[in-house]
Amino acid sequence: MFSLRVEPGKNVYENIGWVNPSTAKEIGIREGSVIIDAEFRVSPIRVVLNDLVREGEISLPIHIMYKLGAYAGEERKFELVEDIKDAERADVYVVGNMHDWIDYLYKNKHIYVTLDDEIAISPKTSIRILDIEGGGAGEVYRISHNTRIRIQFAGLMNIAVAIDSSVAMMERWGEKRKVDIAKELSKILLEYNLRKTLNCAIFSYADDVDILLNWISIEPKLRWFMTVLIPRFVTDMIIKETDERDLEAALETIIHGLEERDLGRSALNTILIIQAKDSKLNESKMKSFAKRMSEVSGGVWRTIWVGLGNENFENLRKAASIFGGKFITARTPPGIIKRARRMSDFRHVDRMW
Repeated sequence: MFSLRVEPGKNVYENIGWVNPSTAKEIGIREGSVIIDAEFRVSPIRVVLNDLVREGEISLPIHIMYKLGAYAGEERKFELVEDIKDAERADVYVVGNMHDWIDYLYKNKHIYVTLDDEIAISPKTSIRILDIEGGGAGEVYRISHNTRIRIQFAGLMNIAVAIDSSVAMMERWGEKRKVDIAKELSKILLEYNLRKTLNCAIFSYADDVDILLNWISIEPKLRWFMTVLIPRFVTDMIIKETDERDLEAALETIIHGLEERDLGRSALNTILIIQAKDSKLNESKMKSFAKRMSEVSGGVWRTIWVGLGNENFENLRKAASIFGGKFITARTPPGIIKRARRMSDFRHVDRMW
């Protein structure tokens, strides 16, 4: 354990601290060493040697000083971290811009964290380490490209909704028509999430695809209004006199729209699919769609797949599995409403590189 005076340094969005080479030699640390505040044991700091820092001091970015509750000129005790464990699995909560996190991780190759740590990675994005498999408080872990990361996300999204408009929507499930259940589900699933939506598109599909709303940008002052307006598209859409549901055409329309408008890195891409019955599935084509989704979305996206009725929805389940998304179904209409409410805050993210 050793003591260093804390002074504010450059306001970079990394967990680094600058130390004079003479001071580093005296206390037994070197360039790239990882140290941690001995009292709080959060925010591991990677040491960078710099001749401009005065001896006996450590220069820290403001965001680290804030987390440690440190003030300029204060003497703090630090420890050299000698046992850094590689995190095999980690749950990370990203707040802000998802692609800031992706860029940050690729740029840094690996980062040092503690359980429940919060790290500012850009002026508009921070991450919180929710869990590390087998992790304990105060222990330092290395998150790298080998770590299997599950992501939760809070921030702006682009959302595409595709709703079955085949004649199957007029069938009754329990006491209600499936189209009426779809309207209720869309309200539950979209009401909160549309308030965080940057761009929105709505499609209906049967033997072909109809555009109900074609990737409009939703201004902040209009988001509340859109939460009321958009579920009405479900009941106002034209029901086709066909039992065909061309899910592949719907996905092609959505992904092509994302590619054409270059929306991939503006916000997190989210797709919501609602179907009254199962549809045909070409697995190789679905895998091709998932690959294109990965390319346009920078490796991260989110999908929710809803099946209305008592059938197994084998093909819709497979599509959800290929995309890595969440599949929602139930034996009864009240059951599917209950499950939709559990999913109403879209925090889960399907893929990471």
